Formats: sequence, structure tokens, C-alpha cells
Amino acid sequence: MIHHTALFLALLSAGASLRAQRLTQDLTPDLTQELGLPLVVEAEDFAHTKPAPPKGARGRNYAWASGRAALVRFPLSEETAWKLPEVEAGPHELWLRYTSRRVCPLTWSLDGAEWATTECPPTAGLSGRDSWAWHQLGTAAFNGKEITLRVQGAPMRPDCFLLRRPADGPPVWPPASVPTELTAEDVDKLAALPARSTPPWLESAAAIELPAWIEDTRVALHTRLSVAWTDKPLFTAAEARASELGAPAITRFAKSHGGDCFWPSSTGSVADWVAAIPEGEPDPIEAMAARARSHDLGFVAYLRHGEDGPLARAHPEWVCRDLEGRPIEFAGHARLCFHSPYGDVIAQRIHELADRGVQGIYLDETHQPLDGCWCDWTQRAFTEETGLPMPTSRLKKDPLYRRFLGFSEDALARELWRWRATVRAEHPAFVFLVSTGLQPNLMGPRPTLRLGLAGDVIKTEFDLGTRPNPLPFLESHPKLDPVDAGTLLALGWVQSRDGAFGRPAHVWIHALKSRERWQAATAAVVASGCLANLDQSEATMASSDHLAPAFQLGKAMGAALARSRPRRTVAIHLPERARNATGGSRERGWSLNMGPATAAFAALLAKGYPTSVLSDDLLAAGHLDGIDLLFIPNPEGLEPKQRAALLPFLKRGGVVIRQDPAKLLEACAERPWPYHLDLPPEAQAHHFIGEDGAHLIALSNDPEWINKSARGAPPRVTEAKLFLQTPVSSVTFVGAAGSTTANLEGSSEVALPPFQHGLVIRIQLDGQGR
Repeated sequence: MIHHTALFLALLSAGASLRAQRLTQDLTPDLTQELGLPLVVEAEDFAHTKPAPPKGARGRNYAWASGRAALVRFPLSEETAWKLPEVEAGPHELWLRYTSRRVCPLTWSLDGAEWATTECPPTAGLSGRDSWAWHQLGTAAFNGKEITLRVQGAPMRPDCFLLRRPADGPPVWPPASVPTELTAEDVDKLAALPARSTPPWLESAAAIELPAWIEDTRVALHTRLSVAWTDKPLFTAAEARASELGAPAITRFAKSHGGDCFWPSSTGSVADWVAAIPEGEPDPIEAMAARARSHDLGFVAYLRHGEDGPLARAHPEWVCRDLEGRPIEFAGHARLCFHSPYGDVIAQRIHELADRGVQGIYLDETHQPLDGCWCDWTQRAFTEETGLPMPTSRLKKDPLYRRFLGFSEDALARELWRWRATVRAEHPAFVFLVSTGLQPNLMGPRPTLRLGLAGDVIKTEFDLGTRPNPLPFLESHPKLDPVDAGTLLALGWVQSRDGAFGRPAHVWIHALKSRERWQAATAAVVASGCLANLDQSEATMASSDHLAPAFQLGKAMGAALARSRPRRTVAIHLPERARNATGGSRERGWSLNMGPATAAFAALLAKGYPTSVLSDDLLAAGHLDGIDLLFIPNPEGLEPKQRAALLPFLKRGGVVIRQDPAKLLEACAERPWPYHLDLPPEAQAHHFIGEDGAHLIALSNDPEWINKSARGAPPRVTEAKLFLQTPVSSVTFVGAAGSTTANLEGSSEVALPPFQHGLVIRIQLDGQGR
């Protein structure tokens, strides 16, 4: 996408829509004031790159990129080249818009000139609105002819290049916008609307029970086995291989990005290789399900539900549109809007999979565009529900846009729950694994934990708690209290778990480099009360015996935690909606809301106290059972329903600690506990209550090292102790070496057996108590 500003403005002014008129007005002062007419070259529109995609650089959709796309896999590129069209002869500045985690030297050349290297500073993230930054690569003299720009691959994400006459200050591109202009009547309507709707199915979500292959094992094998593998032996041997490794469940593709279903669906395009199967023989999905049953495996179908090429071409009116009316894509495929009839297509496809013996569905990614969809279907739905017009900006400070994001997430959760209810009416044991996209995300504004209520299990990723924020944000704001990566990892797993009433979240783990890292990651995730979903590349699955110890350890720890739920004695409110109401100030949102919440979690984790997270929805609905101490980071940000829910909590003797994590620790220290731990500072402890009332403590050993390739494994935990402060009938330890029972002999001090990665302690109290 290469556009001169004059032409771009002419095309926009020809449109009749209010959005186009407003955008034209916004563009004019930004790009013509003392700048000349700049030329923007989108990074994804390269002339060539070595190696060619998909191994080398390729474009990927990002909501806040200038052309709604930027380059990924750019570090793998030896060289990428762009053709720069004719510009007016004379000196021009060459600017790059990009994101990068660290200082990045970028080497570039214009039309065969000597290579130059420019150091580009780190940006505030990798993909969000505030992450993209401009940096001037240099100034060059142009001769009015087409030239070639060549750039060597580097660890960054290029968005676009800009050429302009020399001027002061960085460019403004994409152009700035202004908040939506509302009538007085619309302002009153917006003020009267609650920040979010209340899900009528919340109590039903609280009552969800999970099957044994999730609840009792807490580990699974993840793979894709896409169309490219249909003619290879592994395609039909994957279930047997999963069983050999000790995996209790397997996830694999049932529909590709492009749209072809791996079964003869009644709703759209069917892959040629599926249509060619002789009549009377099982289709591929039926065969997968049968093989999984024969190996006693849970079988989860990975359904690419957000994109469908054939249906997008047949029904362009179903395609998601951005604020400027452009189709929204993901990985080169158009996204389809769930407000359109495509929502019914997905429900039907999931039903067909359940009919074929699939036991669960894996709905990955963000489902719908995180920054919103402006297609006709969404516009009608938003106006019908709220009585308001669509926002004309994507600014965080735009109150109508913030309300629109809340509507978008509420509507998505409703649709996901509708699919679930429809399928489970005939298949009651069918499981929905619902991705929360970028969740956990302490920086916001979406997704929030609301989305996790709409499924049986939240799907997240191992290190999402540390990326893309808040670590770069905190590093760039030294006045804010730092947080270590290990704490953020644990907080990410815990909030994903507790966002679905304490049910184990499905944590995707991939690309680890050693047997011990797989074991350590599995132990850390299972110890947090979640399920470790180990992703093994198809190309190496036949030689993946190094995964077997991880499955063994995960199953042992998972069996010890089976049917347990987090011990909620101490809970931390996670004020996502209060953060989102700060109008786009990340510093203010952190300082008032997520900073105190994170600090409170870190303090509890460091002292070995129970940790649990209370979402906005669960606080508003009064789900405070089992909680004695409740930390409220931002009392002023509480909604009326949340304030009302605290009254019965206080009447029954619950204690609210406001804002100060130190006071939370003081309250914990004053409380009588039945036991406490003495652990090395790197170890983490998570507390649970078993189905039979037993107290369970799950330990992991310094999960922060797992993704640090240059760092070796931490030393074994050898001198940890458990101090009993109330009578107990038994203490049992479960780890890699099996199960052992402590010899109490009247002593209140119990030495823990040494462990490398993880351990579960089971404590049976003589009486009842928390």
C-alpha cells in the first residue's frame, strides 16, 4: 500500500460518509503543515524478502498499524527491499514506524549506496496503540526517480516508512483523531448506561463441572496437524503418539485459517481431500475421535472460527470492518463478524463436531477485532442495545468508544455462551475452551476477565502475564514500583484461573529448549491450579520423548489437586473497569488500580500466603464465599453494585483492606493460620481446598528462569519446612518421585522432601477450618 497524501485526500473527500469527512479534516493539518507532501510506504508491501514468506518476513494484521498491518518474522530476514516511487528531487528525511522490545541497530541502504546503521530505541510495547514509535533513519538526496530501499533483518516489527522534506519533530502518522461529537441527548443516554451489562448466565457459569480428563490430570498435548500433514503418517498416528508420551488429552486442527473444514460440514466449503473420502467411510474428524477413544484420550478440536475465506468471498457483508470501512484481517484472512449470520454458522459447526465424537472445542485468539468492528451488523446491534450512534474515533479518552468496547466484549461473551448452551443441550459433557486473547493483560482496556465466564475453561499462554506489558511499561517508568517476571507469570495464571470461578485455565506452553524446562513449566502451571497444554511441533513429535517426564510430573501433581479449588481466604480485587475509566492514561490506570493490586499479590506470594483474584463481575455479583480478607486497590473506582456487595461481606465479619499492600500483610500476620511455610525466596506456593476438605499446597521452583535461555536451572529446593500450628491427622507429599507420607511423631516442624520442579503437600486437619 503506497499512497501520496494528495491522492489519499482526494479519494477520501470523494466519499460521502461522516467518517471519511472527519478523517479528511484530521489529515490536512498533520501532513501538510510545513512538511511538504510525504510519501508513506507500508512495510508489508515489500518488493522482495529473503527468505521468502512464510520462513521470512511477512505481513500480519495489527489494529494500530498505519495500514492495519506490520511485518512479523522480520528478524529472520536476511534482507527486505521496497520500491520507493518518484518524489520531488532534493533532500528527504527517511523515517521508520516500528515496535521493538530493546535498542535495535537497523542497517539500511538506498539504491546501492553504502550500508548505514541507525540505532532505534525501544518502544512501549509490541502491538498496542501506544506501542508504535517513529525514528528517523537518516536524510538522503533524491533525484526524482524510483529507487530501492534495502534493510537487513533486525529484532523489531516494522510498520511503515515515511519520506518527507526536512522538518522539525517526528511525523504524525497515522493522523490523529478527535473524540466522537455527541448531542446533548446522546451524552445523557451515555451517562445513564452502566459501564457493562450484567450477564444473566453468570450463576450458570459458576456451576460448571469439568470432565476427568481435564479436572483430574491438568496436562495435555497440543498440536495443529494442518492440511499440509494430511498425506503423512503422523496425521493418523498422532493419538497413538500422544498416548505413548503419557498425554491424557490431545488438541488438533478441525478447520484451517483459509476456511476448509476437515469434515463434510453443511455450512460452507469442504476440503477436497475430505470430499474425496468414499461414502460409508468415517470422515477425518470421526476417525480422530475414534482413535482418541481407543487410547482413552480427551479429544479437543481446534476450530479456526474467526476466519473463513470461502464464506468471506461469498458474503462480503459478513466481513468485519474498521473505522475507515476497511476489511479487517488476521494472518492474511478476513475476519467475519459474529453479529452477522456467521455466528449461526459457527454454532452449527461446533454442533457437527460434537455429533462426531469430539469432546471439546478450542476457540483460539481474540475471536473478534480487539479495537472493534464497524460493519453494518455491529452498528445495528450497538444502536439497538444502547440507543447511541457508533463512535467515530478509537481514542481511549473517547467515552463513547470506551462504552463501545464494553458492548463489544459483552456481545462476544453472550454469543460464546449461546453457542455453548446450544451444543450442550444435546451434548452435556462437551467442553468449551475459550481464549481470552491477550488476557492476562494488566494494561487493558480489553479483553477483561468477563470473557472467561463464557466458557468452561479459559485458554491463555504461559508468559502472557509478562508480555507485551507491563514489564516494558514499568521499565520505562522508573518512579513506579518494579515487579519481577516470576510474580507476573503467577498473577497471570491465577487471574485466568479465578476469572472462571477457580477452574483450571488451559495454559499453552511451547518452544522450550530442554527436558527440564518442559518439566519446570508444567510444574509451575499445575502448581498455580491450571492445566499445562504442551505444544509439540509436528516435525519433531516422533522424537519428542523429552516431553514424557513433563506429562508424568503434571499428571502426578494434577491428580493430587483433582477437584480442588483455590483457597480464597485472602482475595485481591482486580479493578479492570476502573482502570479502563481513567481515559487512556496508562500511568494513572496503573498507579490507582493495577499497581496496588500487583503489589498486593507480590507481597502475598513472597510470604507464602494464599492468593486469589476477584474479578469485577464476581465482586458485583457478591461471589465472596470463603473470603475473609479482601484487598481493594481503588475504593473510589468501585461501581454501585460492587459497593453494595461489600455490605453483607462486612456484616459477616469480612475485612476490607484499602489501597496499601503493607496493611494487607499486617492483617495476614495477625490472623491465626493452621500452618505456614519456610521456602527459599524463588519458590512459589499456591493454596487449595480439596473436594474432601483437605488443605493442599502446590509448590514450584522459580518459574522465572524457564524462558531465560542463558540461565541454568535453579538449585533443588532442599531445606524447605512446614510448620504446623493446629492438630493434623496426616501430611502427604506428591512429586516426581511419587507419594510419601510424613512421620509427624508429635512434631510441629515437618521437613519437605527435596524437589527440583514441583511438589504438592496434602494436609488433613483434625477438625474443620480454613
